[in-house]
Amino acid sequence: MTKSSPSLPEPDVLIYWLPGWFSAFHHGFGDALAAAHNVIPGVALRGHASSRGVVQLTGSHPQDPLHIEKRHFEAPGGKEDIAALLEGFKVAQSHMGHPNISSQVEAQIFPTQALNTDEDIENHILETVFGASAAYPYVFLKINMAPTGCTASMGPDDGEFNPNAVLDGDFKIRGVKGLRVVDISSWAVVPGWFVATPTYMLSEKAADVIIAAAGAA
Repeated sequence: MTKSSPSLPEPDVLIYWLPGWFSAFHHGFGDALAAAHNVIPGVALRGHASSRGVVQLTGSHPQDPLHIEKRHFEAPGGKEDIAALLEGFKVAQSHMGHPNISSQVEAQIFPTQALNTDEDIENHILETVFGASAAYPYVFLKINMAPTGCTASMGPDDGEFNPNAVLDGDFKIRGVKGLRVVDISSWAVVPGWFVATPTYMLSEKAADVIIAAAGAA
């Protein structure tokens, strides 16, 4: 982890390295990962990103496609997100430029061209950001924002804390019987960084709620 600015009270960018090709989550990325060897992707992850997108229904049928707008960097704080990722990108480049590492690198394959100015790096961020990452192989540098979530968020019945809450405190969808939502869509706000541990905690809480309800029944 690193601070994109010395004035920050805590780190806001995480740079992590992977032992295989990873350009983002998409169909077929697993095959690309298995086929490529001797690659070191570097990913700059922005914690607590500001982006707020939209997921909307387009019809009443379950198979109707969703209307999704990710809206990266469009919310207040978007410029700060880009600035933080830019600094993360530079830190990753400096790591790969260390003689002990660069002497083992055959070539940089992504980005394919040199990024010599902040504007070049910003354009790279805008073109390659996913889910919300920056990448570098043989070396490749990718840009990761926060994971998608909060599309069926939880909140108290009065709506004061979260007026868009569709779930109650027992993970039940208001107005729907026999259905609960237990995943990152139920969060009101993404905790930041990696979502696995908070999801495990959420699942344990949901298990307790469901077991207690079954016992009461």
